[in-house]
Amino acid sequence: MRWVLPVLMATLVNAACTDGKTQPSPPIQVQNQSPAAAGLDPGSANFIMAGCHDFIARSGDLSTAYQRGLCVGKVEGVAVFATGVCYPPEATLGQMIRVVARYIDDRPARLHENFLVLAQDAMRAAWPCRR
Repeated sequence: MRWVLPVLMATLVNAACTDGKTQPSPPIQVQNQSPAAAGLDPGSANFIMAGCHDFIARSGDLSTAYQRGLCVGKVEGVAVFATGVCYPPEATLGQMIRVVARYIDDRPARLHENFLVLAQDAMRAAWPCRR
């Protein structure tokens, strides 16, 4: 149902912007990327990794905007709150997302697991705290 309003708005804007002489552009196609529709656990790496890959590729694909937000937010949360992670001060969020994505991509058998757990494992492996 979340796709109804964006499609309706796009149709109305499209109709309002035509002057009768030009062909209107087709309405925006919005894909339903809800976890339930995809049959995935919304906390799993299976669901969130598409957003991480799109963030890295800077694709701007609207169909994975939700997953991109989850990826960025969860990686940043792990960076701030996880214990045992001591990343260098010059590390960027983009670098952290690439580290997490590479770690998870190298372990396809674990994609069904919780993304936060895998992100924490990735960052601990890349930037362990030295005692």
